[in-house]
Amino acid sequence: MNAASYTSASVLPVKLFDPSIVSSVVNHQIKPIHLQLNPTNKCNLQCKFCSCKNRDDHEMSYDKACDILKRFAALGTLSVTITGGGEPTCHPRINDIIRECDRLGIKVGLVTNGKLLTRLDNDLPITWCRISLSGLNTLSNEAMLKIQSMKQVDWAFSYVLMPHNYNNLSSVVIAGNLLGVTHIRVVDDILSSEESKVD
Repeated sequence: MNAASYTSASVLPVKLFDPSIVSSVVNHQIKPIHLQLNPTNKCNLQCKFCSCKNRDDHEMSYDKACDILKRFAALGTLSVTITGGGEPTCHPRINDIIRECDRLGIKVGLVTNGKLLTRLDNDLPITWCRISLSGLNTLSNEAMLKIQSMKQVDWAFSYVLMPHNYNNLSSVVIAGNLLGVTHIRVVDDILSSEESKVD
């Protein structure tokens, strides 16, 4: 590999011609402007389609999460997606982790199954949150109230389409319209041998 290369393919990525991205290149190294943080592998659900269902129960300590965030902030990281391995809201100090991001000037996105939204403080500095839903995982009344109370967040849904849950999609769309979500992403259950086709 060429020591001056940006990639293992030794090819200059076309995205580096974008002026907003070029500023993230220093001494032929691309600054990590976005971080994906998985604070816990623990999850409150057992979704059969989960790509992480064979995970261990490992959980990152709060101090370790803060250390990682400080190191990436020093490198120029501007945003983080807090996601999993597991369900991020299972982490006992998820509110503190999000506040540490804000203290360091890092904007936060959160990916969650939405079942433990009531654990989040209403005033958390979250820029966006995507809730993963399926025919097995639907929004509770408490979750909908939490979404309505956190007006600073851009909410979105990700719906896992499976062969037998097409009808539930319409209720997700109705809930999305009612709650003012920014978008609904529909994805296929990639672990299923049955194709999700609508006749």
